[in-house]
Amino acid sequence: MGRIWTPGGPQFVSRKHKYFDQILAPGISVAPPRRGDRDSSLSPALQLASPPPEGLPGVFPTPGDLSSTLSHLQLCPSVLEFEPRRDSPIARNRSQPLLEVSCTTMETRGMDSTGREFTNAEEMWREQIGEEDGHKKRQWYSNGVGYWEGVEASIDGVLGGYGHVNGADIKGSEGFLKTLLSDRLGPDFATHQRLVALDCGSGIGRVSKNLLLRYFNEVDLVEPVTHFIEAARESLPDDSVLDNHKAVNFYCQPLQEFTPEAGRYDVIWVQWCIGQLVDDDFVSFFKRAKVGLKPNGLFILKENIAKAGFVLDKEDHSITRSDLYFKELFNQCGLHLYKSKDQKGLPNELFAVKMYALTTNIPKRAHAAKTRSQTFKPAIIT
Repeated sequence: MGRIWTPGGPQFVSRKHKYFDQILAPGISVAPPRRGDRDSSLSPALQLASPPPEGLPGVFPTPGDLSSTLSHLQLCPSVLEFEPRRDSPIARNRSQPLLEVSCTTMETRGMDSTGREFTNAEEMWREQIGEEDGHKKRQWYSNGVGYWEGVEASIDGVLGGYGHVNGADIKGSEGFLKTLLSDRLGPDFATHQRLVALDCGSGIGRVSKNLLLRYFNEVDLVEPVTHFIEAARESLPDDSVLDNHKAVNFYCQPLQEFTPEAGRYDVIWVQWCIGQLVDDDFVSFFKRAKVGLKPNGLFILKENIAKAGFVLDKEDHSITRSDLYFKELFNQCGLHLYKSKDQKGLPNELFAVKMYALTTNIPKRAHAAKTRSQTFKPAIIT
């Protein structure tokens, strides 16, 4: 919905980040925050992140076969995100396909906003959405939309009281987008191509207005909260404006039910909204949305990142996933990581934010490195 993940307002986020965005490992416990804690008054238990147990960063398994890895992805949809040792399989070969990173030897731990711990994501999802008639899943989505229906349709509202981060967010996104468009479409992409983007979870059109409409001739918006999409419709230029950059379609629909028009988009932008989707709907959405991309199109996903496992927010019914959790879901979607970049300039009390560029085909290296024999081949003097 084009907003930062700040359920409960700035005070809640400040406490939540310091508490939950720590490495969760067996034998390590962190005292839960008090309701009134702020950064300046956090207890020592909240200020100090405990290091992982000896040897834990090296528990990544030796890459296994594809079928074995796939069979475990449904049971273990995320992995603790530890920096691997230089001698670990991941550190030795970072070019390995993501599917070769298995989670069979570790459990994914996570927490909810009340401080309750979960052994793994499967346990959490079973409790939240059930396994039978779909009633609990429908309630999950209804509660999520209901939360945002009570939020003011303004930049400060959709950013959870952090409206002042809008500038830094747009600046980081623009730098990433310009590089991607130049890589995929050529350095003169803006001069001879008519570009179209889809803004998913668009909220009030914050990203469309401040970024996408400056680079794309047409932008479509999809958003489930009625007063957000109406605010976007009122504030963005449309067909009645004599301008080569305009908002065209406004879809008031949740992502788990949305299917884009086939072959329409150069970029499908998804920011600060995918945490509302449960894992199976996350995968289903991207599989459906692939058909909306042009042959050289790509997805750009920008989201908060948990350092380990996941953090469930019970107030707005969303989940913050770790980097490895996301990468496993990308694999299930059949997507390939083209580039990624960390967002800079956001307040320290917030979760880290990462941008991912994803393609439907295996990315080609723009500048393949020369082989050793080519590099050191003696020149012929004539």
